[in-house]
Amino acid sequence: MKYFSMLVAGVTLCSAFSAHANYGVSLYGGQTASQNIITTKNETVNLDDTTHFAVSIDKHLNNAKYGFYYSSSTSELENQPNREVDLEYLVFQSAAIVPFNDNFASYLGAQIGVNKVSPQFSESDSFFVSGLYTGLDYKITDNMLIGTELRWLATIVKNTSKVSCGGDELSTSDNCIWHFDGDVLNQFQASVSFTLRF
Repeated sequence: MKYFSMLVAGVTLCSAFSAHANYGVSLYGGQTASQNIITTKNETVNLDDTTHFAVSIDKHLNNAKYGFYYSSSTSELENQPNREVDLEYLVFQSAAIVPFNDNFASYLGAQIGVNKVSPQFSESDSFFVSGLYTGLDYKITDNMLIGTELRWLATIVKNTSKVSCGGDELSTSDNCIWHFDGDVLNQFQASVSFTLRF
């Protein structure tokens, strides 16, 4: 949650300097799907599909927008029940907006930031993340929009974190399955969204 606190503080500061700026605050909820990742010991690690909640704050300029996106979800290791993993994304994002008419508009953008992975049974770690996102918005009023979004988040996992260990000698790294060397955790978020413009 510390990333979320930083995001709120940053937006409050920006608003203080630009009271008449054109901002949008969006809330998201939906489903996250994860691909398998392979460890350096050829073990397969698979996170269960799960739900996510997210918020973004964007500055709108003509047919473009840029800002910050924060997402939080909790999943489990598929083959090891009760092994929960919290994932928090905080990314800077930028998108081009393509209006279809007065009410409908699509957008396509890119993002870059950090994914904080926090196993509830081990130490947390942070990784570089990038990806793309696209969506469709419907304008209810000049200040309110609803929409759908699809987001691809690619996390480069490169460390020797001991996320899941077994056996009697847990200090022995050979008993741990979470050893990566530059593998990519691909996650896909399908969301519905509500946006308030001010």
